[in-house]
Amino acid sequence: MTKKRLWIAALIMGLGLAGCAQKSKEAAETAAATESPVESVVTTPPDAAAPDREAMAAEGGEPAAEVQTFEGTGVVKNITPSKSHIIIEHKAIEGFMNAMTMPFRIKDQAVLEGIARGDKVNFVLTVAGNDVYVSALKKVDE
Repeated sequence: MTKKRLWIAALIMGLGLAGCAQKSKEAAETAAATESPVESVVTTPPDAAAPDREAMAAEGGEPAAEVQTFEGTGVVKNITPSKSHIIIEHKAIEGFMNAMTMPFRIKDQAVLEGIARGDKVNFVLTVAGNDVYVSALKKVDE
């Protein structure tokens, strides 16, 4: 008889938790629909230019990221077989990152021409938002 009571209690608790999950989902949907205006305030300065909505729509709805370039020096540790990434042990890249060894994406495989593991290189990193890639590589004579 005790096992039967435990089983029934477990079943009731399970049904109760399932009901709570449904209520939590409904509460979240209600909260999202009645979001406080304070939370949705845009903090764009009044003198800032409005985004070009046409350009944003043409590019998938996101404004174009600012493109920056940084120059670095390092040693090629490896090139992936697909030639999509190069691993460089590099010195500090001023204004961008500390010295380290890390992979960088390659957009145009032509930049790898004449470059091999162990080569000392100067390189240019192009940064556009979260998109970081090597846009130029030059072997340096030692």
